[in-house]
Amino acid sequence: MLRLGATEKALTEMVAIGEHVVGLTVTSFGLRLEPQLALSGLADVTTNLPDEDEPLDVTIAAWAKDNLGTAGVPAYWQILRPQTKFRQAHWRVHELILGAGELDAKAKGLIALAVASISGQPVLGGVFHPVLHSCPGSVRR
Repeated sequence: MLRLGATEKALTEMVAIGEHVVGLTVTSFGLRLEPQLALSGLADVTTNLPDEDEPLDVTIAAWAKDNLGTAGVPAYWQILRPQTKFRQAHWRVHELILGAGELDAKAKGLIALAVASISGQPVLGGVFHPVLHSCPGSVRR
């Protein structure tokens, strides 16, 4: 990787993305989220809508729209609503790891897609797949 000009910080970011996405994938599997539900909302569409009184819901919904091309709060984050402090801390880690740093957010999204795709759990492969379609020259299927 160093031949490609990646700095130690970028390598650290790559490792963090791998660990974070594996954790998301295992947690999603443990919560028994169906692949199509992890990306979108739960079966009851009204639960997918952000709670306007909950700033984190609004933040997550905006992130999902910008990064995943979906409306509302993804099921993974909905299920964590009752665990308010854990959810807030987990979201801060998510933003830190997948937000722009030494690597830009799109590169991090592609790394997340690769990790999710080879994790052996189908849940999050589809979640990060829209990142691939946002790349120049990509073919939508």
